[in-house]
Amino acid sequence: MAQNKKRRNLIAGILLLLLIGCTIGIFLISLISKEDEKQKITEQESVQTENSYHGIENSVELHIPCDESSMIAYQDNEEAKPGKEWSSVLGENLIVEIKKVNPNFDKEYYILNAFYYDSSLYQILLTKAIPTEGGNVYLGIKYSVYIEDGVALELNYSDYPSHQMLKKEKTIPKRVQAFVESGGEKVQLPDIPNALVEVDEDHVFYSYDAETDELTYTVGYEVTHLDEDGALSADEIVVQVP
Repeated sequence: MAQNKKRRNLIAGILLLLLIGCTIGIFLISLISKEDEKQKITEQESVQTENSYHGIENSVELHIPCDESSMIAYQDNEEAKPGKEWSSVLGENLIVEIKKVNPNFDKEYYILNAFYYDSSLYQILLTKAIPTEGGNVYLGIKYSVYIEDGVALELNYSDYPSHQMLKKEKTIPKRVQAFVESGGEKVQLPDIPNALVEVDEDHVFYSYDAETDELTYTVGYEVTHLDEDGALSADEIVVQVP
């Protein structure tokens, strides 16, 4: 009897140890899984940050008074002007800060837009573009200034391209000109049964990636589905420019 009791106690002890081992194993697997998931999320956030301005975003703290009234007119502006022509809008002190980042700012072309969040907080966005025969070519290089109560508080900017990239950019106008002259802008929209397909004029643009030297022409279009009580959808066609 005593020997059987010892054997049962031994078996029970072994089972208890196995149970504890399994519990610890499950906990460790769960912990590792959570760490892996956390790492994936961190990596995704890193990729999103890198893609946000077509490069890693940098930030400079400021405290520069601004003339807000001079910026109000540029809420829906699409005109590309040399950086020096924006000096009267942004003010010399803010231009000085931007030129610390990019000494060539005066000579390059930018589109300026103002975005309002409320009565005291808004953002000024400068987007680098190259005027061409086919319209502006957007380069994914931006400078944004956050302004609160008439004071510029922060300048964010994307990594500035290398000298080699700037050399590539100089070829863009001729590439666009050849593309236009060859009829490249005559994009055939899809033929969708029982639907009206129209170009979205606000979604037609050229863009350029200096790292890959890829120049593209994008045409957005809207589809009115006549057999679905006029339901709307949208899509785009992206054409590679030689």
